[in-house]
Amino acid sequence: RAMDMPTPISDPGPGADVALGYDHPLSPSSPVYAVVAGFINTYLTASSGLDRYVVADSWIKPIGGYQSAVIRGADADAEVPDQPPAGTQIHVRVTVTAQTSQFATVPFTFPLMVENSGGTWMIGDLEAIPRVATDSGARPAGKTQT
Repeated sequence: RAMDMPTPISDPGPGADVALGYDHPLSPSSPVYAVVAGFINTYLTASSGLDRYVVADSWIKPIGGYQSAVIRGADADAEVPDQPPAGTQIHVRVTVTAQTSQFATVPFTFPLMVENSGGTWMIGDLEAIPRVATDSGARPAGKTQT
């Protein structure tokens, strides 16, 4: 939680472009995709049933405030195994368009940790930052690769 109100500061200066680590698109027929879609809908619209999508000891509560949420894409950091052992974790980045009650659309991106809990995929955590690719270094922003 923020300790104080934001303060205007000067430009932070040059940054770096970092590649994200989600190289495996999720098919809408994937069981992980179905869990992610159900979670996003109940999380953003505060409809009932969030407990069906999150692990039992999760701190995640619905934020609500949106009348609908549509997944635009979902990618994982690894292939979804066919027979995952309990405790298997994968990381998913999902892009979403939500609609407010005034019919304005709001884009979101959620980095999620998805865990296999006794044979069922569940949302384990909303990650603070997305996964970064392990095989690419940061490049100064605005520079072209030569």
